[in-house]
Amino acid sequence: MGSITRSHSFVSGEKPTESEWNVDIDQLFTLISGQIDTNNVDTTSSDGVSVLNANQTVSGTRSHSGALTMTNDVDLIFGTDSDIKIRYDETTDDALRIDTGVEGAPLAIVLKADQGDDAGDAWKVNLAASAGVLTFGNDLASKGTYVTQLTLTPHATVASSTTAIAGHATVGGNLTVTGGVTVDGASAFDIGDSDKLLLGTGDDLTLYHDGTNSYITNATGALKVATETSGIAVTIGHTTSETTIADNATVTGTLAAGASTLASLICTAAATFGGGTGSAGATITTDGAGTFDGILKTESTTDATSTTDGSLQTDGGLSVALDVIAGNDVKLLTDSSVLSLGVGSDATLTHDGTTGVTIAANPVIVDSGDALTLDAHTGIFVFKDAGTEVLRFTEGNSGDVTIKLATNAKDLVFTDNGDATNMKILDAAAGINVPGEVQTTKIAYTDGDDAITIADGGGVTTASTLAIGSVVNAGTDTNKFLVLDGSGNVDFRTGTEVLSDIGGAGSGSSTAADDISAGDGAVSIETTSGNITIDAQANDADVIIKVDDNGSAVTAVTFDGSDEGNAIFVNDVQLKSDGALLEFGADLDTTLTHTDGTGLTLNSTNKLTFGDAASFIQQSADGTLRIDGEAIIDLNASTRVDVSGDIKVGGEVQTASIGYTDGDNAITIADGGGVTTAGTLATTGAATLASLVCTAGGTFGGGTGSTGATIDTDGVGTFDGVLTGLTVEATGDTSSGDNAAMGYTAAEGLILTGQGSTNDVTIKNDADATVLNIPTGTKNVGIGVDPAYYAVQGRLMTRGVYTALTSGIGDSTVFVSGANSYSGKANTGGVLAFGGEYNSSSAITHWAGIAGLADNNTNSDYAGYMALYTRANGAAAVERMRITSTGTVGINTTSPDHQFEVENTTAGSGAGVNYYAGNFKTTVATYNIQAEGTHGGVTGTSIESYQNSSSPADNDFAGAYGVSYKDDGGNRVQAGSFGWFVTDVSAGTIDSYFYLRVISNSSAVAGTLSTAGVWTDSSAAANKEYYGTRQEVWPDGVLGSLKTLKVSKYKQANLPDSKLVTETHVSPTAEDFWDTFQIGQDPRREVLNAEGEQILNPSIAPKDLSGVALVAVQELLERVEAAEAKIAVLESA
Repeated sequence: MGSITRSHSFVSGEKPTESEWNVDIDQLFTLISGQIDTNNVDTTSSDGVSVLNANQTVSGTRSHSGALTMTNDVDLIFGTDSDIKIRYDETTDDALRIDTGVEGAPLAIVLKADQGDDAGDAWKVNLAASAGVLTFGNDLASKGTYVTQLTLTPHATVASSTTAIAGHATVGGNLTVTGGVTVDGASAFDIGDSDKLLLGTGDDLTLYHDGTNSYITNATGALKVATETSGIAVTIGHTTSETTIADNATVTGTLAAGASTLASLICTAAATFGGGTGSAGATITTDGAGTFDGILKTESTTDATSTTDGSLQTDGGLSVALDVIAGNDVKLLTDSSVLSLGVGSDATLTHDGTTGVTIAANPVIVDSGDALTLDAHTGIFVFKDAGTEVLRFTEGNSGDVTIKLATNAKDLVFTDNGDATNMKILDAAAGINVPGEVQTTKIAYTDGDDAITIADGGGVTTASTLAIGSVVNAGTDTNKFLVLDGSGNVDFRTGTEVLSDIGGAGSGSSTAADDISAGDGAVSIETTSGNITIDAQANDADVIIKVDDNGSAVTAVTFDGSDEGNAIFVNDVQLKSDGALLEFGADLDTTLTHTDGTGLTLNSTNKLTFGDAASFIQQSADGTLRIDGEAIIDLNASTRVDVSGDIKVGGEVQTASIGYTDGDNAITIADGGGVTTAGTLATTGAATLASLVCTAGGTFGGGTGSTGATIDTDGVGTFDGVLTGLTVEATGDTSSGDNAAMGYTAAEGLILTGQGSTNDVTIKNDADATVLNIPTGTKNVGIGVDPAYYAVQGRLMTRGVYTALTSGIGDSTVFVSGANSYSGKANTGGVLAFGGEYNSSSAITHWAGIAGLADNNTNSDYAGYMALYTRANGAAAVERMRITSTGTVGINTTSPDHQFEVENTTAGSGAGVNYYAGNFKTTVATYNIQAEGTHGGVTGTSIESYQNSSSPADNDFAGAYGVSYKDDGGNRVQAGSFGWFVTDVSAGTIDSYFYLRVISNSSAVAGTLSTAGVWTDSSAAANKEYYGTRQEVWPDGVLGSLKTLKVSKYKQANLPDSKLVTETHVSPTAEDFWDTFQIGQDPRREVLNAEGEQILNPSIAPKDLSGVALVAVQELLERVEAAEAKIAVLESA
């Protein structure tokens, strides 16, 4: 390096002069100028001079005021063991590289702020020695102790890589996740109010909370909430909150829910609602049948005024197994409606619209816990037996109430609980019969005059003379009797006194037989209480009652003691009182009762049998007399047997003739069953005849307001009502003048002819609703079209309440079905064909058709497809388009693999061109629309837009292709477009220009390619926001940077050696241009699509190259101007 020679030696206190300083300093500068390098610096010293082009260890501190430049691939090494190395690796990574110098050691970098003396000042970045796990930790909890906050774990499969955030993550802008997100923690993923979580390539699913409500909105496809593992429940809502579904909800499996409010629920299988421990809940099957294990309740308070309103409605019947409690009225709205009670409807309440309500039961019991009120506004109460009036209560104008027996020769009988008669009001004003005691204070005459007054204690006072007949009974000695002797005197006598009076001796309550002796007077034995007992106590002793018959003693009755006391009457037994009763049986269940003027009555349904139990007479039901013979009942009269009422025969009546009451034959029955009537045959009811021959016109039916049906001798029938039967067969044609006729011809079959003001023919169902109609004077047919409101449109029209086909076959559906069994149903189903006359002979054929056909023969599989057919001349119909069961659409293909597929097999310039619409993934990119094939015999395809203007003009718009998307506000906006304008439409000299338009901050920015081949970028000031002037952006200018910019000639990379290079260019790389000027897009910035693929291509905009060149030119101009100014100054000097 050389040495320096001192120019002057200074002594103490001497000051160096200017020249002395300059000599020594000049020597120093001359010596070191360009000489301090590795050749003259001791690089082994740790505290000497530092050089940067050799390996050197520095133990002290080195300060550099200028730039410290490290060349490519040179390490800056830290640590005694070369623990850390920092370099710019251009050869391999083309990046700044930090390595660990120790094998198997992790790489850790600690970043400290605020001198790192407080907790939380430092962050530690750690790269693990294996697996490439990168962590970020902070020492906020304890200084020097780093807690991991963020962990990045790579994987060979990018989608399997993970990023773990230990705490919360706040995203100010959009967060795009191409893989999965795992959130661990109770509140680890926070999104602010109205900030949205967007899922899907097109942001199809949105989750957000607006500060009041939470939303999950879906824009594409179905929103499915499901679990991947069977048996895991999905819970929506809370036990104390409601879950509302604003639109339809479809559940393919079982829907289990708590309390729910549903506007509509459609189940494709039986659905169960509620349920739980001990309860099956409510089940509704697919045919609408519902079973409720608990209470069916409606909260609506709407009153029912008809069968189509109210809180609970049913179009069919209503079955209730237990009690029904109604809080208000129960209405049966139809006439002839019946309220039936009992398992067999034994009791009924019937309303017939005319006579009110009829109660029919056996018996009818009315049990009231309080007063029972029957209110007849007419003042009449009528009681009937089997339709026949028996009793009537009537309130007259005077206010009196009359009780009237409607049946002649019948008494009004009042009985007690044991059916014993208490009182009878006798027929024909015969009086009142009271078998027991009458308790009253007065007895009056019919005009109201009091006759007898009875006081408390038994005193009787008559208002006039008291006439008393004989005393027939005597009681015990303790009772007094009113006795009338032979002289007409009245006295009170005891029983003993009465016996003494008649010649016997009284001995208390009984009298010994030996104590009674014969006498001349009549003997009466009476008692006012207790029984009178005649007791023959000797073994088998009889009780014999004798009478005197014209002086001769005759035994009248013997009570046989040896035969259980059977009574033996020697002669007639006469029961002379009206209403006399004979009772039979141990429990007296059989009685014979005498009714004055009528005869004997056998009670209830007991039988009077003859010979054995098979032959008997019986009242089998009220009003019905049954006569049964074991084999034959022979009614034999010398003249005739008269029957005043009807005769009903359950079996057969065998006779040769039936005559009138005067003996004239009316009906003759021949052997074989033929019946001939002597006169007119009239039936009041329905009649069934195997054959009817009339010698004159016959009338059937008829009556009040109706002429019935008339058939004249030549077979013409006129019916005034409804003709019913199993079948009606017509044998002749109808005519145009028929109002309503049915006919038949061999060629036409069944013929219906009619004419009306609205329809010629109308067919209705049992609800009187129109099913099919042919409007008057037309050939149109309506199905389900009500002619009162709607005219039939077209030849065939059907109308019904709309039902979506997703819910099944509904009222508005026209259903065309094949008849194949399921094992042969594949490619069969229903077809609609369209056609017409195709030649001069009016022959009919089909032009095209639509078919709905089954996919396969699988049992219970109802997958199907729709096919559209057209027909070429001379050929059969061919399927042109198919919509598959999965929703894919194919034209000229029966098995489209894409959402929409067109295969062109037509010969010509477009032969083999196929078109697909759907999602297509290739190794290059993903497409929604794809075309493939050949064009003009050359491999490749073309798509053309033809603007077929009838009046073309310059600057016409020719066509465009636009792309739109949905922003995060749910708005459809255009992302961009390209197209063509025709600037000159002259034939042979047509000119056009191409434009490309994109959207920048919701404003359109366009570029154009002119007819001359010049591309023009959009450069409007309205679309620009400047950083500053050139001097402010590049205060040091750009020439220095431009000088260092690497600009090279290049060709396409990775060309095979055999490929001829036909194209070269010159430009810098996008990376160098960005590094030098920071203009354009960062080529290293990662911009990924939904599949995790990089979509940003490193590029340089032409305007950026020209812009930098313009800045450099301006800078050169300034330098030239400055140089010219200096030259001008020098020249002037």
